[in-house]
Amino acid sequence: MAKALLDEPRLVKNVLSASVRRLLLYQLAVMDQAGTLEGVELEDCVMLYGVQPLEAVLADLRLRIGQEVGIDLAPSYSFLWRYGRGAVVEQHTDRKASQIVATVQLASSDRKPWPFQVQAGDGLVSLEQESGDAIVIAGTHWPHWREECPSEWRLQLVLSFVPDRRGQRRFDGRAALGMPPLEEVKEMPTTSVTLGIDWADVLSDRHIGGAAAVTGCAAVQIT
Repeated sequence: MAKALLDEPRLVKNVLSASVRRLLLYQLAVMDQAGTLEGVELEDCVMLYGVQPLEAVLADLRLRIGQEVGIDLAPSYSFLWRYGRGAVVEQHTDRKASQIVATVQLASSDRKPWPFQVQAGDGLVSLEQESGDAIVIAGTHWPHWREECPSEWRLQLVLSFVPDRRGQRRFDGRAALGMPPLEEVKEMPTTSVTLGIDWADVLSDRHIGGAAAVTGCAAVQIT
């Protein structure tokens, strides 16, 4: 296997500002209430591939994350994970389309720490993040995992990148960002899913900023 593109895991503070996260959460709230989210529902988590507003974040952050790792990056794909209390991220490495991975905490029901564990070379690294922070790793090289989630729910945005050079397959082999995954990489059939979140409570949370109410199927108002 080729050498890892990173020398050590990185914690990058505030890659998504409170105002950007709030806008993304509004978009997710509208889609959730309208019933337009599709993903895979597991026992204590929900996985969504390529949610279009979040694919835009993937495209935008490639420059910032590329600066952190010191190479030009191309966007590959994104996952949104909704973890519930007790959810475990099993130890794993990622597939080739995830040579550089940035996991961003989008929002959480509380501020309890949920350490991200990385086996980087001979050393074990444990990193904690707050909403808006990114943990950047060499996804294909370093085993990584989390123990049981201590929060009622947590939204994690996982962004995957590849080096922007000849021979690398950008967009996870798709014609464009925002499209469904290719059949060859689809892990499970998708269905209509809900994130199971009280959006009115989330959008009025003081660490997101401002006050909000969610009424009706897809009507979101700032009060």
